[in-house]
Amino acid sequence: MGKAAKVLDNLKKDLPYENEINFSKTKRVFDNSKVESHSAIIPTYLMPKSLTTDEEIVYNSIKNRFIMQFMPVAEYEETIITTKVNHSDIKGIFLSKGKVQLIEGWKKVEKIESKDTFLPNVNINDIVNIVDYNMTSHVTKPPKHHTEKTLLRVMETCGKGHEDENSEEMMAAVLSGFSIGTPATRAETIKKLKDVGYITSQNKNLICTELGKKIVETFPVKQLFDLEFTGRLEKTLSDIEKQKFSKENFINLIVDFTTKSVNTIKGDKDIILNEVSKEKREIEVLGKCPVCGHGIIEGTKGFGCSNWKNGCKFVIWKNDKFLSTMKKKPTKTMVKTLLKNGVVQVKGLTSKKGNKFDANLRYEKNPDNDYFSWKMEFINTPQNQKSNV
Repeated sequence: MGKAAKVLDNLKKDLPYENEINFSKTKRVFDNSKVESHSAIIPTYLMPKSLTTDEEIVYNSIKNRFIMQFMPVAEYEETIITTKVNHSDIKGIFLSKGKVQLIEGWKKVEKIESKDTFLPNVNINDIVNIVDYNMTSHVTKPPKHHTEKTLLRVMETCGKGHEDENSEEMMAAVLSGFSIGTPATRAETIKKLKDVGYITSQNKNLICTELGKKIVETFPVKQLFDLEFTGRLEKTLSDIEKQKFSKENFINLIVDFTTKSVNTIKGDKDIILNEVSKEKREIEVLGKCPVCGHGIIEGTKGFGCSNWKNGCKFVIWKNDKFLSTMKKKPTKTMVKTLLKNGVVQVKGLTSKKGNKFDANLRYEKNPDNDYFSWKMEFINTPQNQKSNV
């Protein structure tokens, strides 16, 4: 505290509101019970002489917040005027709300201007005149779709104060641990929701899918969709860390909730959320295997024998190195012809010099092992006569 007092004395010199800055050891400023990973960041004794623009922004932000702690609180007076119009066609009453700043206090430091509406000084039962009026109609708009950024923010605070990122309510929620997940798990949670199919992305927006809507509408344990419930669980974990709540009581709470939830789910009626029809796809046989006679079929990485489970190793790889040197890949049509005739004419091969040429290709078994290799035969075509391979 002594260090903080000396720093404050250095910083407040020559400020126009110097006499309003008074060091105090109040709990509003110094509260060890709220210190977790580190203590507060404050300026040092040294006054900076030369700072870059960005450094000055950071320094002034820390300095001003430090000074504000030791200034009077901002006080205002709130006023509500209730007005009734003496006309048969105009029913109901009109409320006018406004605030008047009585003490500016800490707002002086960063010259924070009040956005409050100032009301005239009136007395009860005063008669007022309608100077002007206009009628307007409005159509309410549905809430905007969440983006990953806004959803992460809502998860951080369980929806508390998310409309105003600087609200005291929101900051209190963050500091108290009233949240969903941790910074390390929130992004992964959103990814899992996408992978399962509960939400999907449209441009930057996150959209709930039909499957996601159905599970929310039909799942019997409604607490699992309640932000308040989830937030309280996370808050309890935070309280355990601060030794405000016992681990045993929390475990008992979870066991009791899980038991009741499982019984509720078991007793609920069965509902089909998503029907997946599996249609059997006919596998096209491209020809007979030259080794065992079984059918050759197309796979993800190559054209292989359907008898591979029993040990047949025949395959023509789609990324075959020999063909790739001539900038070609085996096609389904090419494999069919090769299996039928034992040879296939391939057009548009590329030589090392970059010339195009045609050739007959065979795929023959090596005499020394069970593997196959390509054999190439040049053919007399107009394309080859033009190219100097």
